[in-house]
Amino acid sequence: MIALIAVSFTAFGGGTGEKTSADGPAPGAGGSGGAPSMESGPSSGRPSDPAPTSASPSPTTTSPTPTKKPTPSKTATRKPSRPHPPAPSKPRPPAPGGLAVAGCDMDVAKRCTVKITAVGGPVDWRVAGVNGDLRAGGGGHLTPGETTGVTVERTNTLCWGEKNGAVSFAPAGAAAVSYC
Repeated sequence: MIALIAVSFTAFGGGTGEKTSADGPAPGAGGSGGAPSMESGPSSGRPSDPAPTSASPSPTTTSPTPTKKPTPSKTATRKPSRPHPPAPSKPRPPAPGGLAVAGCDMDVAKRCTVKITAVGGPVDWRVAGVNGDLRAGGGGHLTPGETTGVTVERTNTLCWGEKNGAVSFAPAGAAAVSYC
């Protein structure tokens, strides 16, 4: 009876798995003394698997994930480029003008007026110097065609004979002045 309990205990998986020389080959082991056979079948003596397995796997259905269709991008329509006018630069100052001068004759008087006129453009002018017994000064700005007068005085007290002198201007020009 002990042998029957040991066999039934081993057959249902209750043994320690150690094999001693007193044990014989396990039933269904094929008498080789190796590990028990992994095959299960009606003759193995193992209980059958309680959950029956199907020969083919059950089909799995997945619902397709909706994908967004790429929306066409709206590309800005480019108009043909027109050539841009050049950027306005600083207005150039007009080309500097020159001076037209007209001398004067004092005779026996103490003073006269020399006329100067801007020609060919605006001009900044000044009295640059005098020649003879004369005195003159001044300066300013003239627009094209503008005329002004410069007063010239004699510095001598006695007037004996005719004398000549000149008043020079910058940027250029000289006016003849006669006195006495």
